[in-house]
Amino acid sequence: GERGSLLGANGGIYAIRKKLFEKIPSNTIIDDFVIPMKILEKGYRVVYEPEAIAYEDTAKGIIQEMARRVRIGAGDFQSLILTRQLLNPFRGFSAFSFWSHKVLRWFAPFLLIGALFFNAALTGERFYLMIFVGQISFYFVALLGRIFSASHVHIRALGFCYYFVSMNIALLAGFFRFLTGTQKVTWERTERG
Repeated sequence: GERGSLLGANGGIYAIRKKLFEKIPSNTIIDDFVIPMKILEKGYRVVYEPEAIAYEDTAKGIIQEMARRVRIGAGDFQSLILTRQLLNPFRGFSAFSFWSHKVLRWFAPFLLIGALFFNAALTGERFYLMIFVGQISFYFVALLGRIFSASHVHIRALGFCYYFVSMNIALLAGFFRFLTGTQKVTWERTERG
């Protein structure tokens, strides 16, 4: 925030100067990200105001959060096109923040699949076999987290693995919704706790 590189805003509480507002396409999925990014594209700052407070209910569980994240994931990939000017590394710290804090995270599911595939292909070497076993073990622990969560038994380590894998699956599903154009622009409220 201090360097003017805050990316996006909370849809429930943000304000912009009227002269900086730019109309965005009506099919924009995550407008509270795209509108501030358009302001950054114009060379203005997007700043955080610590005294502005909003309260939001959280999703009841990982399944509900995952449904929300699929929609956001589709919007993330759409925003790459809508805000592509900020992908230019010569745009300074805003571009660096965009790449390091958003784009790389959005492509994590593809990187994880690639790592699993390439490690599987290299299991003839002991080092890569150990990494492959580690990856498979992590995904197995995530599956256990899902099973325990469904039984309302919460074990922190299992829950962390389950959450990590679920959010990456949601991003991947969001990517395919973006590609196929099947993500609705309007959001459906998830069941909150």
